[in-house]
Amino acid sequence: MVSLMRIGGVATLLALLSACGGSSPLPRDSFYRLVVPRDIHPVSVPPLAGTLVVKRFSADGLIGQRPVAYAKASDPHTLYQYHYHFWTDVPTRLLQDYAVDFLRQSVAAERVITPQLGLAADFQLLGKIRRLEFLQGSAPAVAVSLRLSVIQTASQALLLDKTYTLKRPVKGPDLVSASATMNRLLAEIFKRFEADLSGL
Repeated sequence: MVSLMRIGGVATLLALLSACGGSSPLPRDSFYRLVVPRDIHPVSVPPLAGTLVVKRFSADGLIGQRPVAYAKASDPHTLYQYHYHFWTDVPTRLLQDYAVDFLRQSVAAERVITPQLGLAADFQLLGKIRRLEFLQGSAPAVAVSLRLSVIQTASQALLLDKTYTLKRPVKGPDLVSASATMNRLLAEIFKRFEADLSGL
């Protein structure tokens, strides 16, 4: 009798747990890419005559991690991380790949490579991610800020060192819209960067 009562109690407990789990399933993870646009017009003469190596970008704290970072309009100086929304890779590698693809398409240098190739380079691009975040609130927006520095390898001369910061509203509060806006901001930043290279 006692064993039957125990079995019945266990079955009831399992049924309750099953019911609780079935009524509120966990959200699915979502992953977001950084995509270079395909309508980039190459320049007629590369601003950098030689090989440009794009180093892996750097970032502080939460910005360099895979969970998407966000801030609240009521407290814009505090960053948080989403639990179920991630970049497809850490932003420091995503931005390195983005820069390589963009600068190859635009022909910013005769050759654009990564350090993994182990080849000598005439110029180096160093990047730091200062902001890459979604801004929650009644007027949702996206903020991107990158510091981009170009060094001539032989002389170690600093040719360009500039921070590019953009902020734009998004059409809706979802991260799909925010991701699309962020990709547009990145394209605009690298177009400005390339224009600055051409002016050297």
